[in-house]
Amino acid sequence: MALLRVSLGFASAADHVLEETAGAVLGGLYANAGVYPAPTVAKADLQSALTAFTDTIAAASQGGTQTTAARDQARGALILLLRQLALYVQTVIQGNVSYGLAELLLSGFDAVSTNRTQQPLATPSITRIDNTGAGELTLRASAIPNARAYKAQYQTLPNKAIAALADDPPGPWTSAGLFSSTRGLAVTGLTPGQLYNFRLKAIGGLTVESDWSDTVSHMSL
Repeated sequence: MALLRVSLGFASAADHVLEETAGAVLGGLYANAGVYPAPTVAKADLQSALTAFTDTIAAASQGGTQTTAARDQARGALILLLRQLALYVQTVIQGNVSYGLAELLLSGFDAVSTNRTQQPLATPSITRIDNTGAGELTLRASAIPNARAYKAQYQTLPNKAIAALADDPPGPWTSAGLFSSTRGLAVTGLTPGQLYNFRLKAIGGLTVESDWSDTVSHMSL
């Protein structure tokens, strides 16, 4: 059986994909100390690098050689930290015979597929979102044949009254966790009164993944 390996595709991906990867690692790796007890990069350092990168992207969009160079430098610094963490995750996964794809994906990283014969997965649909507690929303979605897990993400949406006065963009996509079933995907730690977008994808063997579902909006109570 081939060893699971962490994908380093984020290093050559578009800026927004690199941002999403770093956000997923921040929301996944450090929240799963039972699997990953000693990350080689402090959470605060990764957060700082991501914030710097995000800020330089916004500045570089206005043009200018200096701002572009600053973005590239911040991008390189973020990639370096993610590479260190990817190696750590891969070492943990390969060093424990009871760990598999589910544990790797808990880190927020993706895995490298070594099986070229696997079929693509259908895209799931979020069919319903319920308020199930203070700061908790539970998603229900269509089940996908051959899916082994489901990855969920959320982003904050600006207040409509404020958005009418300024073109406020949605917040970055944040990992909501990895789930084994679509019957009840509970997302906790949300802010009451905040409106959120949610999306979902199916995960198959190794890194066979579906496309992201259409986004569905709901307010946390």
